[in-house]
Amino acid sequence: ISIGSYSSGVKFLIENNELTSNSGGVSWSGNTNQSIFRNNTVNDNGFGISIGSSNIEILENIFINNGGTLIEISGSGHNLHMNSFINNGDLVIKNNSSSDVFADSNYWGTTDVVEISNMIHDYHDDFELGEVVFNPLMMSEGENLNYMPEIDVVVEPVFGLAPLTVTFT
Repeated sequence: ISIGSYSSGVKFLIENNELTSNSGGVSWSGNTNQSIFRNNTVNDNGFGISIGSSNIEILENIFINNGGTLIEISGSGHNLHMNSFINNGDLVIKNNSSSDVFADSNYWGTTDVVEISNMIHDYHDDFELGEVVFNPLMMSEGENLNYMPEIDVVVEPVFGLAPLTVTFT
C-alpha cells in the first residue's frame, strides 16, 4: 500500500486490515500528517512500514514474520504504542530522523532490553539521529507494562573502596 498526498492536511486512517505475503507493507509519503495505522496484522511481508511524512500514529497492531527493516522512519512526531513485534527481521525500527520516536508500551517478543536495543537503529548507533524511546515495555503480548529499572548511585567513601550491593526484585 502506498499512501501519499501533495495537499497539506490530508489525514488517513488504515484500520482493521490484514497485510499478508506481499513484497512490501505500507509506504507513507507527502503531506499525510496526523494519520493513524491501527489494529492491523502485518504478516510475512518484505517490509512493514516506511514513513516519509510526519505525525503518524501506529497503534495496536501485530507485526509477525516480516523481513527486512520492519519500520523505517523519517519525519517527526511519530508514536508507536501497544503493538506486538514478533519474529521479524533484524531491525524492528530504523529512525532516519534527528527527532525522537516514542515506541513505548509495545511487546517486542522479548523483555531483554539488550535484545530490544539491538532491534533498533537510532541515536545509540549514530549520534545525529533521534532516540527511539521504548520504556515502558509490555511483558507479554497484550499484558501489563513494566518499566526498566533506573538507578543512580553516588558513593564517596572517605577512605578507599566502599562495598556496595544492589538487588533488583
